Amino acid sequence: MSKKTPNSKKRVEIRWDADGYRSVRDSAQSCDLSVSEFVRRCAMGLKILTKADQTAVSEVRKIAGMLRHYYPKNSNWTTEEKRRYWAGYEKLVGIADRIEHGRTRPSIDLPEDGA
Repeated sequence: MSKKTPNSKKRVEIRWDADGYRSVRDSAQSCDLSVSEFVRRCAMGLKILTKADQTAVSEVRKIAGMLRHYYPKNSNWTTEEKRRYWAGYEKLVGIADRIEHGRTRPSIDLPEDGA
């Protein structure tokens, strides 16, 4: 006697006209997602990043990483200069977070325009 475990995933079917499907498919492709994943994220209100957004996040994080790597620990800089340098790093991380998640880390104070 075998017990069948109920499938925890449910299937939803959506009917589209040709133009509607093409629009959704193009939007999904611009985000590098399948149509199913794109519709799932839209329906659940999750953040969807386009390829350009993904590239921007990656590049900003690379720049922030370089700034962190080259932080002048043993330099003749004043404490204030080091503090401003580190603030630049934190702003870059905050910008990447805002693009990726639509939010900022609580410790980062960004201007209203997000720059």
